[in-house]
Amino acid sequence: VSENAVMLSVYPNPTSGKLFVNSGDEPKMVEIFSLTGDLIIKQPVAGTTLIDMSSLPEGTYLVKVGSNIAKITKQ
Repeated sequence: VSENAVMLSVYPNPTSGKLFVNSGDEPKMVEIFSLTGDLIIKQPVAGTTLIDMSSLPEGTYLVKVGSNIAKITKQ
């Protein structure tokens, strides 16, 4: 594991709207994409950050922090 590696955890999955992103202590940028590649949300994260996805339609999304990508489902 390199020093620049980001330990990424996102929960709960599936989510009903409130998504927690834990990217470690270093400030990073989280980007949430639709499966078609559209950037939907972009905001800074540090430690555990709450992302409000309640206004998004149900479906599968990709959460990217650094080079790490997690797939989540919104119900």
